[in-house]
Amino acid sequence: MGDSSRASPQNFPVDYMGMAIEEALRGVASGDGGPFGALVLHPPTGKVVALSHNCVLKSNDPTAHAEVVAIRAATASRGTWDLSDCVLYASCRPCPMCYGAAAWAKLPRVEYAARAEDAASVGFDDKAMWDAVGREGGGGVAAVAARRVGPSAPIAMVVEHAAHERKMEPFLAFLKAKDEGKSSLY
Repeated sequence: MGDSSRASPQNFPVDYMGMAIEEALRGVASGDGGPFGALVLHPPTGKVVALSHNCVLKSNDPTAHAEVVAIRAATASRGTWDLSDCVLYASCRPCPMCYGAAAWAKLPRVEYAARAEDAASVGFDDKAMWDAVGREGGGGVAAVAARRVGPSAPIAMVVEHAAHERKMEPFLAFLKAKDEGKSSLY
């Protein structure tokens, strides 16, 4: 008989943020876009509904950020625009567009690994966009009211930094690809 005191793999929490980071690395390696990955999880079932990376260069679509691509895939897969029972994991703090898309999809929680300063250090600085929409996009926990359609009360979306030891890997891969002429911003 085996040692029953050892934990089985299913007893360990799944590293969903790590999966988003891995997807960001796949995106950089493929040359599809910037060093960003995202995952939509349905926590009640533990099912990964969507996993994506930035596809701006591949699609010539400036809205094809990892979070937007993941939200689009998740809503298509589920046959509804309402993701209020899901969580979004992003390899980096969402930009204003992705933040808005998450709110419109009613995602109650967004967790991200890399901070805005990390992205800015390699050329992805969205501070001017945050300033233009009237909110400085600092780190930490931010609760935002997202209005539901109809007479129901507003819902809160929590956007929280979740430190991850591998948060800089996609940026380092991006810089290497950029130096080799295999990638550009976005």
